[in-house]
Amino acid sequence: MGCFLNTLFAITPFIDYFLTDVQIWTDVQNLEKAFSSLRSQVCDIRSCPCDWKEFRGKCYYFSKGERDWQKAKEFCNNQDAVLAMVKTQQELNYIGSQVSTAHHLGLSDQESESNWKWLDESSVAGSFWNPGEPNNAGEEDCGEITAGKLNDIPCSIKQRWICEKTL
Repeated sequence: MGCFLNTLFAITPFIDYFLTDVQIWTDVQNLEKAFSSLRSQVCDIRSCPCDWKEFRGKCYYFSKGERDWQKAKEFCNNQDAVLAMVKTQQELNYIGSQVSTAHHLGLSDQESESNWKWLDESSVAGSFWNPGEPNNAGEEDCGEITAGKLNDIPCSIKQRWICEKTL
């Protein structure tokens, strides 16, 4: 029995080392599974790019610089976005609450005078306009938001703009 105990004491460090190695391998496997699960969850969470704001499933970019309507539209397109198109009263209220100066929107009557359309060809709610607008005073073919309502302005006016993209 003494010989057995001596042998057992002699191999115990190797058994501990083997068990530690197996435990580390098991821990690594468990961590890899947990990481894979977390990564798939994170990839499912969609968020807006930096400097964009989220509202009801859309991301909005409120520019700090100024451009004319066409250049603003091109900027948005280069961001895989469009000039913002306001479709609901809630959206109009939200955007209006985010700006203190006039901003270009994706709205114009360039294709057909007095036939105001969003860039996706949808119609504009009449209640969204400022009183007396659109009035086409001086070739005003592009739309803006000012004081929480829509207004028509010349497309050449350089001002801030708002882009939108869906999450």
